[in-house]
Amino acid sequence: MWINEKDINSVAASLRKVGMDNRLMELFPVNKRSYDHFSKYFTDAGLKELSDFARNQQSLGARKELQKELQEQMSQGVSFKEIIVYGKEEMKKSGISEQMVIGIMWTSIMSSVEWNKKEELVTEQAIKHLKVSIDQYQWPC
Repeated sequence: MWINEKDINSVAASLRKVGMDNRLMELFPVNKRSYDHFSKYFTDAGLKELSDFARNQQSLGARKELQKELQEQMSQGVSFKEIIVYGKEEMKKSGISEQMVIGIMWTSIMSSVEWNKKEELVTEQAIKHLKVSIDQYQWPC
């Protein structure tokens, strides 16, 4: 079997090359397209590495989707309380850790600003943005 001769990175690269890295669940009938079923099937077949790869892909997709949604909510002026509730719901639904969600929120907040190209102005701009964010999101400091 290919995965026994090569490592999971080689298999993953081949899956990416043919566009199947994010579509592995499509190998199963619609009523069995869950990560739990996928994991059990491939773990029982001795292919735990493939199961782990699919879990990592699912997590990566969930994190990207969360960041995209958070940025959209922030640009629409959704209250931070609502954003936090959404983040907590996604944590439970997707199994993303709290630390990861906090990091994604931070990245979303920082990417919501168009940063000045002059290095000496970036620090001042960051402080100003953080002050506005603290007021807007009512963060305790």
